[in-house]
Amino acid sequence: MKVCILMGSPRGCGNTAELCKPFVEELGAHRAEYRMITLEDKDISPCRGCYHCQSVAGAYGCAIEDDMQGIVEEILRADVLVFATPIYTWQAPARLKAVMDRMYGLNKYYGAVPRARLNKGQRYALIATCGYEPDYGAGLLSESLRRWCEHSGLGYLGMYAVRDEDDLASFRTKAAIDGARAFARMIVGERESSRPIEPMDDFFTARADGYDEHMLKNVVGCAEGYARMAALLPQHTRTLLDLGCGTGLELDPIFGRFPDVHVTGIDLTQAMLERLRGKYPCKRLTLIHGSYFDVDFGAARFDAAISFQTLHHFTHEAKLGLYRRLWASLKEGGLYLECDYMVREQEEEDALFAESRALRERLGVPDGVFYHFDTPCTAANQISLLQRAGFSAVRQVWSMGNTTLLAAEK
Repeated sequence: MKVCILMGSPRGCGNTAELCKPFVEELGAHRAEYRMITLEDKDISPCRGCYHCQSVAGAYGCAIEDDMQGIVEEILRADVLVFATPIYTWQAPARLKAVMDRMYGLNKYYGAVPRARLNKGQRYALIATCGYEPDYGAGLLSESLRRWCEHSGLGYLGMYAVRDEDDLASFRTKAAIDGARAFARMIVGERESSRPIEPMDDFFTARADGYDEHMLKNVVGCAEGYARMAALLPQHTRTLLDLGCGTGLELDPIFGRFPDVHVTGIDLTQAMLERLRGKYPCKRLTLIHGSYFDVDFGAARFDAAISFQTLHHFTHEAKLGLYRRLWASLKEGGLYLECDYMVREQEEEDALFAESRALRERLGVPDGVFYHFDTPCTAANQISLLQRAGFSAVRQVWSMGNTTLLAAEK
């Protein structure tokens, strides 16, 4: 994998550069090829809005001759483009903003030449330092990048941002460094398959204490996904089935909308269920310790059902059987929401399933025994499985990084 990092800070040794140190170290540790371009010493003029680039087919085509030509060459070599920047008035500093504006020539949408994207298939990511809480301080820039990617048919991997509370010291804390490294691992898709895989229950029991913090801070799209899932539930929801409920992070915003909803939660890990029960001692909860592949859901019992980051460990066949039982458990007009880790390319899905099979064979793990190894599917395959199970109007409603939200109606 090739990663291009645009360092937008006008201070070469400032906060953003400090936060990038563990990030690039982790990229190198996983053999990703990376190039960091420091913009502070580059000659980059603002975009003139002349549209000359839109009249040049198959090439960048900007009429301005400066350092942007060489920067574009590096951008086009990369699989992932990372914008690393401090936040100035809720946006990028001047040179980085000029680069972003001048990248207009990569999309041939508005001239007489055939429509094309010179960086088709590329993904963007954001590393930011700011003076407020990350979502407030850097969220606007992150949203602009997400919309840019959506408009241009690119992928957005999300944001890693840290607040400046004590100048450089804020970016040398263990939490800041660990977060930067985790963001790098997410970008390169590191599988760490050389480590022994663990039984599913053991894996989550050992991580129950830090699970909430990990999901909210290190898994791109989760914090946003919890809120979006809650917002999509039908107003009449009174009974809810929660598959793989874990510690109940997804229930926080749901109880905000539906304080009296009766939730039936199923999870394989007792330690997770205990934490969920401790959070909501006065809520209407029926918690079941077991596998949702084995528990009887009943027929036409629930107004809605949800699952959050739980189904990316299982085969197509196992999911199809589960979805059929799930469909039967919903009332007519019921809604199923699935927010999960999904990949973009079929080749990536195939490779992960092949790796999982090889590991299970090497370790002698029999079929039907749950071990923790991520085997995410493409959104297209997930939608197809849900349709085969009987759901109608299945659609993808949102995505950030590899976290994707699907809605399926009965």
